[in-house]
Amino acid sequence: YRELKRRNVFRVVIAYLAASWLLIEVAETIFPLYGFGDTPARILVTLLAIGFPLFLVFSWVFEITPEGLKLEKDIKREESITPQTGKKLDRIIIALLALALGYFAFDKFILDPVEDVEIAQRSHVEGRADAVIEAYADKSIAVLPFDSRSALNDDAYFADGMHDEILTRLAGIAALRVISRSSVMPYRDTDKSLPEIARELAVVTVLEGAVQRAGDQVRITVQLIDAPADKHLWAETYDRELTTENLFAIQSEVTSRIAEALKAQLTPSEETRLHDRPTASLAAFNHYLRGRQLMASRRTEDLRQAVTEFEQAVAADPEYAQAWIQLAISNDLLKYYGQAIPRYSEIIEEAAHKALALNDQLGEAYILLALTYDWDHSDEMEMAEAAFKRAIELSPNSAQILKEYAQFLTRLRWGVDWTLMERTLDLYLRAAELDPLSPVIQTLLGTNYLMLGRVDEGIETLERLIQRDSDFAGSYWTIGYFYHTVSGRLAEALDWFRQAEQRDPENFATIWPQAHVFRSIGDLETLVKYRDHIDKRFPGKDTSWLDLPIDLEQSGWQEALRSDESRRAWLINSWLYLIGEDYENAYESFLRWEPRWSDPSQWPILLRSDSKTHGACFAAGLFISAGQEGGYELLVLAREFLEVNYARTGGTFFPSFWNLGLCYLLDGSHENALDFWERYVDNGHWPFPHWFLVSRLPWWEPVREHPRFIEVMNRVEQSKSEQRELIRKTSVILPAIPKAID
Repeated sequence: YRELKRRNVFRVVIAYLAASWLLIEVAETIFPLYGFGDTPARILVTLLAIGFPLFLVFSWVFEITPEGLKLEKDIKREESITPQTGKKLDRIIIALLALALGYFAFDKFILDPVEDVEIAQRSHVEGRADAVIEAYADKSIAVLPFDSRSALNDDAYFADGMHDEILTRLAGIAALRVISRSSVMPYRDTDKSLPEIARELAVVTVLEGAVQRAGDQVRITVQLIDAPADKHLWAETYDRELTTENLFAIQSEVTSRIAEALKAQLTPSEETRLHDRPTASLAAFNHYLRGRQLMASRRTEDLRQAVTEFEQAVAADPEYAQAWIQLAISNDLLKYYGQAIPRYSEIIEEAAHKALALNDQLGEAYILLALTYDWDHSDEMEMAEAAFKRAIELSPNSAQILKEYAQFLTRLRWGVDWTLMERTLDLYLRAAELDPLSPVIQTLLGTNYLMLGRVDEGIETLERLIQRDSDFAGSYWTIGYFYHTVSGRLAEALDWFRQAEQRDPENFATIWPQAHVFRSIGDLETLVKYRDHIDKRFPGKDTSWLDLPIDLEQSGWQEALRSDESRRAWLINSWLYLIGEDYENAYESFLRWEPRWSDPSQWPILLRSDSKTHGACFAAGLFISAGQEGGYELLVLAREFLEVNYARTGGTFFPSFWNLGLCYLLDGSHENALDFWERYVDNGHWPFPHWFLVSRLPWWEPVREHPRFIEVMNRVEQSKSEQRELIRKTSVILPAIPKAID
């Protein structure tokens, strides 16, 4: 023992172990960053283990001297410097232990919490995947993108189209869970194994296929695989003459074989739909497939080309119901992305009625039918909802239809009816199970979480989407909307909106909110530039809500009145007359905008569907101010409805509840009103779209001189100033305002 101690063997052991532990811990952190698996770490541990006995032998046999390494036996005891070497080793050990302790603290308090969040997120996703697999047992399938083996590169659309057609037929079988197109397309040319893909998509079976066209012949090869076991269930090759009759027959046979293999029981109506022959025209079918491929990108220019393809498809075969449907949907998407669509309503109505007359068993045709109704009227709203439910019945595996129905509920009852918002979330979750990689569905799911006050889940959903698909503009727009409208972080919102514009510069929806940021901070000079830019870049777009603050500031409310007869002009004028305390004209303009407010039997419906600038408290205030009957009855209904739903948010979320603050002002609950608006500003909701109008209303007069109200307004102005300064400071690193504005 004494000799071991004298030769510093114990110190060498301690130093070696401390250095080894530090190396292993650092390697475990760094190796994954460079994509290394477990093998390099195992090699490092093995080498360190092998080195341990060698170091023991080395420390026993050798001694470090001023002249270098020497055998211990060749050194006289009185010439040995092991005490000095021991002190150096002590300092090395202390340094290593200090580094180890520092790394331990870094790992424990910085890395571990991040890893815990990531583990929780993975567990949440994996747990949901396990639940989905268990719910559907072995009746779940992902149809991977078909390979195109044709000599012509241009034939890729044909392989994609055959893949899409089989997916569509499978989606009509209620007993199956079928992953949607947008979630399987990322696996084209993937290096992942089938078990990995199945796990990520939460399915048990996978269909692979290949398509080859040569002249007037086509070969389609498919194989159904039990993915977890990586075992073939069946495979088939179809060699046929290239006709629509043969192509649709192959699709029907493949779908039937899959249903049989997965033991899915088909209803009589599903069996009938399975053998549908949509068109006899090969030219129409080719145009249709090209259009579908172009639509999948969701890029504005591709959508325009898709419209052209679908127009050519219906010209080649006017009885091609699916082509009529896709013609309408592609136009609807262009309108949604801010493009002016002449005859939009006529296109949708014509397509819906033509498609249903040709084939009333197509789920998407009922979506178009729902779009033809006026959702502002209760009878037509109910008919629209019935159409959505029929669409889901016919296409139970359509994530797109579930998404459209959820959006219908969202647009109809924006942000105040919590029960319906939770129902909407369930629809988005179902859609996400069927199409887990869809950027559109994930964006809407994230938005719904945010609307329900589940902010962490909403932001996490959107950030995961950006990591997976950094080119999708919608996720950037949604985060920008949250920062602008909900949290008051306008400089960050502007950054997100501009990143959205970079990814989809032809989309009006990525530019419009940038203008609203400058409206919120009161920068009218920049707002004018944005308005002029939008007028030039998107002719025909209504910019009246941008004109309004400019005209109010420069000319006053009377000069800002609109002279046209549009519904939007009546709504704007009702605000302006109210600001000018012309209550009679404000009331009349408001009823021209929405006559149903004059009918008390319609109030329960309007309470659910109108929650923004035209909310129930605003309506009640106009009734009261204009001396009309029923105002106070409506005010009581509105306050009770909003209080119940606001309480469900925990009193901390969502900007559309600003109407409740008006209710308190109107019924004389001034302390409640001040409490409400203080919380509102505390939570960063002050930049909601119409604060510049709400703050001018005469209903504030009873509290306008109150110190608490003055403090609230001062804080709003301070927030505006801070955000203006942040935007000014970060303007160098933010994307530049388009040159057309400069």
